[in-house]
Amino acid sequence: MYSHTKHQGIVFRIMDNGGPTDDREAYIEDAVAEISRSKSLCHKANMTDPMTRRTGHIWKSCFSANSTM
Repeated sequence: MYSHTKHQGIVFRIMDNGGPTDDREAYIEDAVAEISRSKSLCHKANMTDPMTRRTGHIWKSCFSANSTM
């Protein structure tokens, strides 16, 4: 799923397996990028009227593995 990330999602595999991560390592960049993307999507979703049709693209980008926001 994260093979498109800079470090091939190493940090996510480590976390999935319950292992420790070191925020001084370069692989943390993948997590930081995903956190930034998630925060941006949450902000957009929160600032959009849920009754409008405009929300569809936001939800698609939330769950798309290829999303770049």
